[in-house]
Amino acid sequence: IGLLLRFYDQESGEILLDGVPLKDLNVCWLRQTIGVVSQEPVLFAATVEENLRLGKEDMTEEEMERVCRMANAHNFIKELPDGYKTRVGEGGVQLSGGQKQRIAIARALARDPKVLLLDEATSALDTESEQLVQHALDKAAAGRTTLTIAHRLSTIRNADCIIVFDHGKIVESGTHAELMELNGVYKQLVKAQEIEKASKQEEEAEEIITEGEPGLERFSSVNQSQKLSTARMSRRLTRAFSNISAPDKSVAEIKEEAEEHNVEPSGIVEIIRFARKEWPLLIFALLGSIAKGLAFPIFSIIYGSMFKSLSRPTAAEKMDGARMNAIYFSILGVGAGTSTFIGGFLFAWAGESLTARLRLKLFSHILKQDGAYFDSLEHASGKLTTRLATDAPNIRAAIDQRLADVMQSISAIISGIAIAFSYGPKMAPIGIVTAVALISAQTIIAQYLKK
Repeated sequence: IGLLLRFYDQESGEILLDGVPLKDLNVCWLRQTIGVVSQEPVLFAATVEENLRLGKEDMTEEEMERVCRMANAHNFIKELPDGYKTRVGEGGVQLSGGQKQRIAIARALARDPKVLLLDEATSALDTESEQLVQHALDKAAAGRTTLTIAHRLSTIRNADCIIVFDHGKIVESGTHAELMELNGVYKQLVKAQEIEKASKQEEEAEEIITEGEPGLERFSSVNQSQKLSTARMSRRLTRAFSNISAPDKSVAEIKEEAEEHNVEPSGIVEIIRFARKEWPLLIFALLGSIAKGLAFPIFSIIYGSMFKSLSRPTAAEKMDGARMNAIYFSILGVGAGTSTFIGGFLFAWAGESLTARLRLKLFSHILKQDGAYFDSLEHASGKLTTRLATDAPNIRAAIDQRLADVMQSISAIISGIAIAFSYGPKMAPIGIVTAVALISAQTIIAQYLKK
């Protein structure tokens, strides 16, 4: 299947479609021409209609109903609570295995593919569901080239040509009747499956006799199908959560992993350069942070002016000074609150916008990788999901509230030094030395705590 869809290119030999090598065909056209129904149907957490439209976006309701009738899916879809608008849940958990498979068949038929690939389409189903899906597959195969890969021989009994492989080599080929006459590998497989089917029927009959209830065979079949489906889903969820819920790595482990994969480190300059679309937001956000940083130095000036006004000789002058200082404090408070809101809001807006673009870019790069990329354990779906969930928010940290705090601190330090020198040139150097000593001590403590 991977070779036919050009997920891989063969190292030797040649694959032809109507006499034309696959390598000479446009990949997009090729994949639009081929419809695929796999062993495990993939349904997304959306409605039945939205899942069907993944096969053809501009599909009309009449076309949707037609392909669903071809796939023997229309009747059960209409019986769902909201019909085609019914949500199927994550991975189609609200539907049975046979129902999911029939929706997958309808989706594959949506764009009327000239070639249909069936990859073990009934192997994971119980007997009852297999019969329904097999009827749907027989309808779907009419009028198009169909390539079926199967272990259940009932799936390929009506095929025009059956090719039998043994240890990777073709040993027999022909119709069902021709292969049965050869009395070879194919006939042995048919007999083996008939014996297995007979033994299963005997076991089911014994269960029915033991229980002594009419109609239990149907209930047992459906119940067992649900148990198998639940078990498979449980195993998938366990694997996914074991990958996603892994403990956070230390900084040293991340650096070591980055060195192993020759990852080039990106600094703040590269991140800001990538965030060109967010520059207008960042500029106004930085101005808001700078204004917020000026609040404390301005507060010190007003605070000093308040004591100066209290030293005036008359009570009227003291009251006038107190009123003016109260007004100044109010204006400063409103200005500081406004600048804090503007800075925080714009930084959050820019950060979310950058995160969305990074995730989309990362996701698009993942989708562009070849099949071999996903075969590696390092690129398992759980790990890739974790990267999408965590890497982009980690980069956002470079332009979110932390950058606002840095700009606010720089603004406060510079304006504080300027005010110190303007009001007390002799005392200012002492204050600067003290501040440098405190900053150095805090830096040393932070480095020690990291270790």
